[in-house]
Amino acid sequence: MMTDSQMIQEIKQGNVEVYSELMRRHQRKILAFVYHMLKSSNLEMIAEDLCSETFYKAYRAALFSRGRRIVLHLVIYNCTQYGAK
Repeated sequence: MMTDSQMIQEIKQGNVEVYSELMRRHQRKILAFVYHMLKSSNLEMIAEDLCSETFYKAYRAALFSRGRRIVLHLVIYNCTQYGAK
């Protein structure tokens, strides 16, 4: 099993299939975090939209990291937190 860093390198090299696996790996935790931030599970559609937007922002951050090592779960949580405000 690849690490998040290895997956990011694969994505940067054009292997977009790996992106789906990366999302699956983190999606449940991010949805739980978004639900907690929204404090209501009645806003499920909004939470799912924020989750999708979060992964897009994290993907962009990974692509533009310019060789710097990034800690993916921190990027994802930061994107989530700022996206929900």
